[in-house]
Amino acid sequence: MSRLTVLQALQTILETEFSRVYVYPDDYSDIADEPTLPFFALEELPASENNTVVLAADWIDTEWTISLYCYMAEGEMPTPGADDAAAKALAYTARDTIRGLLEANLNLTGTAKQIGDDRRTYTDMVVPLQWNQRPYMGAYFEIPVLSG
Repeated sequence: MSRLTVLQALQTILETEFSRVYVYPDDYSDIADEPTLPFFALEELPASENNTVVLAADWIDTEWTISLYCYMAEGEMPTPGADDAAAKALAYTARDTIRGLLEANLNLTGTAKQIGDDRRTYTDMVVPLQWNQRPYMGAYFEIPVLSG
């Protein structure tokens, strides 16, 4: 399967819970300068290692990584306190929902052999993000993919 096919499969999985899921490069031009929140952006991790893994004499797979950016609230990452509770709650809720979707779809509906590697299924964190030079609060995922 092509990497774009794998990204589009993840897009479809995410769209069961969220709208406005965009895949680079095809969909990024559809994102407004001031997008409706929340929105999600998927791409191959820029400059990620692409390792060839020989699993058996006649079985060769490729490891690569998906970046998933979850833009949940506009503005800088708030300082700890009561004011940041709503923005953090959105980011953590989205992160937990995405965790469940990933764990229920470890082969991305058959488009990948598996997500994850011997170290982790994915890495996620709640972080400050930017889109179109504007700050957002959200979540970020790195998702290792093993594909043929």
